[in-house]
Amino acid sequence: MKRFMFLIIIMGVYACQSNVNFTGYKSNPFQFPDSDYYLEAKEVKVQQSFIDPDQVSIQNGNICIAFNMDKDLSVRVGMEYGNYYLWSDEKLLGVLNFEKENYMGCSENTKLYEKDFCGAFKSSKEFYFKLFTLTPDDLDQDQRVGIGDKWIIHKKGSWFKNTNKLIIYHLKEGIVFRRGFDSKSSQKMKTELIIFHEDIDSDYIGIGLTTSDEKMIENMISTLQLNVPCDSIDYE
Repeated sequence: MKRFMFLIIIMGVYACQSNVNFTGYKSNPFQFPDSDYYLEAKEVKVQQSFIDPDQVSIQNGNICIAFNMDKDLSVRVGMEYGNYYLWSDEKLLGVLNFEKENYMGCSENTKLYEKDFCGAFKSSKEFYFKLFTLTPDDLDQDQRVGIGDKWIIHKKGSWFKNTNKLIIYHLKEGIVFRRGFDSKSSQKMKTELIIFHEDIDSDYIGIGLTTSDEKMIENMISTLQLNVPCDSIDYE
């Protein structure tokens, strides 16, 4: 009987604790129980190659982006619905998109209702930098982290699901944000590159790759050039 009563009391305590935690979370969303929130990017200064890339050239309007991937691969570019597909034989290597600055959805109307979040950054580039570098450990630094920054940290929980690597590459004329996905994940894309470059103002380029090959990715970034002379290109 005593054991039975003890179990009832313990179960009641756990139930109360669960309820308190849930209520607390509703009134205080800035609780970060998972390791995703603590992911912080490694920052790397890239020594860019002076060799003109000749393996991949993609033109979109007045913008031309060129880079090399792997000298042992024959890479062709196809285009469909505004997306550029990188192929080697019948194997898909990646997808490239030219993105317009949209301030992460913070339109003038949205800013009226999301003042804290939308007020935390002035461009998508600044948003990505904070997303990749801020962690809950920064919350004690009141002079650096405001309410809007806390919401950015909060978003790490959804943005970095199945993420195992974050790197920021500093280029002479731009910056690249790299996200590596868990190899055990079922998703086809294993690497994401977000490229901001001086030659495209606040717009940016997104590349999804089906590989996490370190040598290939770093070769792409080190040979990356924008607004190099582009011949007229016929995409398959």
